[in-house]
Amino acid sequence: MANSNKHGLNRTIPQSVQRTIRQNSFFGCVICGAGICEFDHVDPEFEDAKIHEADCMTLLCGSCHSKKTRGIIGVKTIKEAMKKPFCYNNEASDFLDFGNGTPKIQFGNTLFINPKILISIDGVNILSIKPPENAEQGKRSLLNAIFHNIYGVETFRIVDNIWYGSSVNWDIESKGKRIIIRTKKGVFALNIENIPDDKFVIHKLNMSYKGYVIIADSNEVQVITPSDKEIFALNGGGTIEGDVVLNIVNERLTFSNLETNDVNLKLTGDVSHNVFKNAKITL
Repeated sequence: MANSNKHGLNRTIPQSVQRTIRQNSFFGCVICGAGICEFDHVDPEFEDAKIHEADCMTLLCGSCHSKKTRGIIGVKTIKEAMKKPFCYNNEASDFLDFGNGTPKIQFGNTLFINPKILISIDGVNILSIKPPENAEQGKRSLLNAIFHNIYGVETFRIVDNIWYGSSVNWDIESKGKRIIIRTKKGVFALNIENIPDDKFVIHKLNMSYKGYVIIADSNEVQVITPSDKEIFALNGGGTIEGDVVLNIVNERLTFSNLETNDVNLKLTGDVSHNVFKNAKITL
């Protein structure tokens, strides 16, 4: 496949144009709403295009793109869909391959092994895992999550390994194994990566839920209460294994027994040291 067409137009689409296409398409395939998509020159086709013009391009999933290439879906149908994309009234969604092995979630730079509930706030599970119903049949664990932006608006959720991206976002970018959500240029709400048969990674998170602020990056995870107190900070990598990791109720933090290795924790409030093993704790 040539890198440029007969007019010398390179296949590389400028980032600003890509973002406009995603926004115009409401972050999903304009035909079916699938969240993993490809950029497509609709009219004119790439071979005849002189510029990458966002209004003449759209998002198509691999299946719909293939159907267009084979003539199963016509240009007229796609142009009609561009006027009112599938995700105009629906959320972009797609399957997440969480794998069949021991569930692992990397949050910041710490690896959580087989947690049933990683974060719960006032009885609502923000990030949790349902175990397989029958391990002998090789059924998958099911990942569930609810993410918000810093304004408390839901931006992205995962329901039993199916993810849904809200059109309220400024941008949702699917890049390789990553999904990146921005509230505005250069401001991340969420940066996640799913690595099949290995782990689910939260690289960046900046969210507010019921006044609680949760911030995560490659160095640290922090939880700040509605009264502006940091009740939890985790850094230095390491691993944590246990059923319930962070259970927050009325600005109080409780834990189940956790196995830790090379973990640095900063805690406030009435927290028992006995729930942690091999952890460095700062109060």
